Amino acid sequence: MPTGGTCTHPESEFMAYSGDRILLVENDPEISDLIARQALHSVGYQVDVVADSSSAIKLSLQTPPD
Repeated sequence: MPTGGTCTHPESEFMAYSGDRILLVENDPEISDLIARQALHSVGYQVDVVADSSSAIKLSLQTPPD
């Protein structure tokens, strides 16, 4: 989010800022698909999905989420 909390997309406060990434940790493929693809991707987020905490730690160290 830009400094000061101002939205660069005034038409929607729920749109992701360009390049925003989220790390989603969920072991149920149906739930992770629902959250990642249908909810987060649809508003512009890039989503990395892993199934367990160990994978989450490794990925977050390699490519820190926003």
